[in-house]
Amino acid sequence: MQLFSVVIFANDTLLKSTNKFDEFFILSPQEQKRTLKKSFETRLKHMQNIYYCMEVCYYDGKSGNESTVPFKTQYRHWQLKKAYRMDVEQIHLSDQTSTHWSRAIFDPEAGEIRSTFKSDKTSDRVFGRIDTSIDPLVWSNRYRCWLNKDILLGDVLDDNSFIFSHALSQEDNWDIAPFENKTIRLVLNYKNQSVVNCSGKRTLILDTDKDFLPINGYSRWDGFMASGDEWWWEENFNVEKNAEINGIWMPMQILENIERSDNPNFLAVDKITVSEIEIGNVVESDVFLPFHEGTEVTDAIKGVSYKTDTNGEPIDSTIEPLYGLDPSQVKLPEPPKRKINIILIVSGILLIVTALYILFKKRRTLN
Repeated sequence: MQLFSVVIFANDTLLKSTNKFDEFFILSPQEQKRTLKKSFETRLKHMQNIYYCMEVCYYDGKSGNESTVPFKTQYRHWQLKKAYRMDVEQIHLSDQTSTHWSRAIFDPEAGEIRSTFKSDKTSDRVFGRIDTSIDPLVWSNRYRCWLNKDILLGDVLDDNSFIFSHALSQEDNWDIAPFENKTIRLVLNYKNQSVVNCSGKRTLILDTDKDFLPINGYSRWDGFMASGDEWWWEENFNVEKNAEINGIWMPMQILENIERSDNPNFLAVDKITVSEIEIGNVVESDVFLPFHEGTEVTDAIKGVSYKTDTNGEPIDSTIEPLYGLDPSQVKLPEPPKRKINIILIVSGILLIVTALYILFKKRRTLN
């Protein structure tokens, strides 16, 4: 897929560059920025409708033992604009059995997240929750850092975690230069807003033949916590496999390393492998699913608990206020207000006044 074509004049002869790397560095610095910006924005626009299935294996990079963590996590993520559904399952590496399964569905119009959780240890019991806070298993999905930022309600990841959104926010200080193997080196500011006197840099290596897909990255910031303690964070990633999906190049296998000052002897390594991915095919029925029948739901917004029927709706006989909650805080439906008929009220008053007047007049006559 050709992104652009640059035509120049040299010695009155029409020339055309032969590859995208050469084409890019013929451009002026301003045009280079505009080209990268357009590519990143186009990519994020497509990320508003995406489905993927991926799994993550974790281990300590300094020990070299890939079985440091005895389980892997599988994510299935459906994104439709700001609405999403994410199914998460943790699996034992030894026998491939599931330790637990969860689902989170975010409805942006209602401003709520419906979560479902099932553990093998609880037999067939399924638990649900309606809340405004996000399930930690959802925000721990690092692959969504390649999508839009602010797509999850109650997100704990900072803006720096979202590669393209963060890059676009730093457009004014981009440092663009050619790099080895005809790639582009993009350097930008990188810091954590919650850390005092924090400063750092992020370097992205972009593949010009793959729509400027970052194939390697290194980031580090240094600063101080509110307590005065020194704090630093260092991470790098390498895209080991990639694929073109509906005209958009996506990473299919990523090795990500994270090291931090509070645990300098541990190197967290995430090996991310994508097995399925689609762009532009997600519909509402993929995202919005009801609770399973018999789910034990805690509604933290209304302050009640209940079990669900075959349609995923509350069974009236099971609805109870949450244990220990002040009854005055339970958001129960208000009783319907009676409509007041002003005409009847006024007519009644007139009848009473007329009756009193007639009675008073008769008494005067008798006297």
